[in-house]
Amino acid sequence: MSQHGHPGEALETTLGDPAVKQSQGSDSVERGTQLEESTVEVAANYPQADDSVETRTLLEQSAVEVAASLEPQPDGTPSENPDHAGEHRREPSTTSLVSTELPKRTRLSFALSKTGWDIALVTLTTGVFVVTAWFAQATFSVSSVSNLNSSLARMLDVNISSTLTILRSLQAVLSVLATSILLKSFEMVQWALAAREDGVGSLCLLGLSPTSSILGTLQLVCSRRARWMDRAAASARVILLAAIWISGVVLFARTRLVVEYESVKTYNVTAGVGEFNGSYIPEYLQQFQDTNAGYNYSVLPYSTVVTASNLVVNPMHSTAIDPVICASGRVCHGYLMSGGLIMTTPWPPTDYPSYPVVTIRDAPSTQIDFVRGIHNDTFVDSEDCLVFGADGFLIGIKFCLARSQSAPGSLFAGVFVCTEGKHGDECWTNTKPAEVTTTFSVYRRHALIVAARSNFSILSVDNVDVPVQVTNLDIEGLKEAYTWMFNFSAAGIPAPSSIAQYFWTVQDQLENAYWSIEPYQIFQSILAFPLWQFNPNNFGNVQLDAQNIVAGLPEDFYTTASIGDPYDKIVVDRCVSDDLPLQLFANRPGSPMFILFCTLQSIVLGLAWTVLIWAWMTNPDLPEISSYPLVDFAMKTRLVDASLPATNSHAGRDMDDGLAAAAGDKLIRKYLQNIRVVIRSKLELRPAKVPKMASEETVAT
Repeated sequence: MSQHGHPGEALETTLGDPAVKQSQGSDSVERGTQLEESTVEVAANYPQADDSVETRTLLEQSAVEVAASLEPQPDGTPSENPDHAGEHRREPSTTSLVSTELPKRTRLSFALSKTGWDIALVTLTTGVFVVTAWFAQATFSVSSVSNLNSSLARMLDVNISSTLTILRSLQAVLSVLATSILLKSFEMVQWALAAREDGVGSLCLLGLSPTSSILGTLQLVCSRRARWMDRAAASARVILLAAIWISGVVLFARTRLVVEYESVKTYNVTAGVGEFNGSYIPEYLQQFQDTNAGYNYSVLPYSTVVTASNLVVNPMHSTAIDPVICASGRVCHGYLMSGGLIMTTPWPPTDYPSYPVVTIRDAPSTQIDFVRGIHNDTFVDSEDCLVFGADGFLIGIKFCLARSQSAPGSLFAGVFVCTEGKHGDECWTNTKPAEVTTTFSVYRRHALIVAARSNFSILSVDNVDVPVQVTNLDIEGLKEAYTWMFNFSAAGIPAPSSIAQYFWTVQDQLENAYWSIEPYQIFQSILAFPLWQFNPNNFGNVQLDAQNIVAGLPEDFYTTASIGDPYDKIVVDRCVSDDLPLQLFANRPGSPMFILFCTLQSIVLGLAWTVLIWAWMTNPDLPEISSYPLVDFAMKTRLVDASLPATNSHAGRDMDDGLAAAAGDKLIRKYLQNIRVVIRSKLELRPAKVPKMASEETVAT
């Protein structure tokens, strides 16, 4: 017998052995029939038989036992031959193929013998998915890679082109592998269903088969001839294939450039801009008077005038930001006053000169939103307005401040030019005076601030939390601060050198909507100055020290700063609503597009692992699945007409006729509506032929 023969060959050869040829006389035909039936029973009791050497040997030994058991007694009845019994019989054990219990070694080896390649492929795909997901989050995360160890940080610190190439390559490999394991899983399911006694419906098999086109599968989903199981199988295949494709798209659906920072040194600081505190004003102003004993005017330092003229547009102190709320048709501006690097204590270190930036974490910040003009609000002159000017000068202004009735929690303010100067407590003008007015709101926030070490400019603001509006502003304290700034006569400043002079000279600009932008920004800066100056972390608080951290400040002012080096990166799957500012989502722990990518890939991987585990637990009688599914289907299966009555075998219901070459999709589905696919048994693939029975004399010879 050839070493590489089929189990059927083993049976055929064994049945031709002299030990089997024990028949004689008129009983030879009957014994031949019994031998053939017993041989079929041997193979049927070993459903997992394959072409291994061990299996062929066991089949041969069992066939010999069957032949020996048919040797006749002297009275003509079949009986065991004592001589052969001693030579060929075995005690019941795992080597007996007549027993229906499979050898344990065969059951345990099923996972490797039948699904070894599938296990390796699914494991590889799972590993590629884990690497892709990790790389996407580790490389594209907004958090700094400085939190990682140095070698890993260097590996992830690659340029934009390289990171995109790596991630795109990983995603492409993952898509190919995921498609492969999905098709292999459906292929295993189709063969397991076909291995059942009644096989599998042809339309269901077409829905599962990897050889069916997407168009054909979609037609099965919509076909009226298909059962719900057929539609479910086809739908599952289409949906899961689509999930693999969609997962590759959503991973890159939202991308944006960001700048991250590699930190080299971290130190403790106080930083930020807190809430306005009007109680600081008297003590702050008194310290100026104490340094100039006998001076009869109030002191308005030059630094105050300069800073107050451009505070909101000065990149050392403030950053433009989207307003929290802006009604349609209104002109709105938002500014985040974080203080930047210049308001940190102590002064930043001077070492590590090659690292150009300082990042300040979770710094308290004040956001001021301005809406140009006054809407549905009016001033009461006697309560809300103050007039500033000097005798003998035409320069004069009227400043008004009040709480807004139309926007609760907000304030509205305005400067009106006195074209004829101040007379008593009245603003004189020949015509309708030029004016600049606004309504403003104040919010508390926290943010990650990045500032340049070279010029203190704020480079970026990130991780801005949800705004909380300050509705209890000390309006009397604010009026005191604005009076100190506008009352140039009380400070002994000539009218042409005062803040009022600027607004008096830009009357033409104030009457033009476009050219009034500059004076409007200066007015915004003046309104913001007291909120910035008289907060716990500025020198309006006379207890503050420039170089040493002081105790007693609100807890959120104590934070950390880091010296670092910036590099460009890409952030993927940042899902932001168009109706809300980006900053509201800066601290979101999850990224919807990345989560969707992981979910879709996990579904495909979960199905593949589920099919494998199901195969290990049920141990289906799968044929040898080759790399050529068309050949497997054509040579290892047969079609059975399910509309015919069932018999002990499918032989009476086999379909021998085929389809015309011109048959299209509809005709094929109609033809296969009642057809089931059954796997050919191993004895059908190579039937065992029972040889002619020889006489005893021939056997003896």
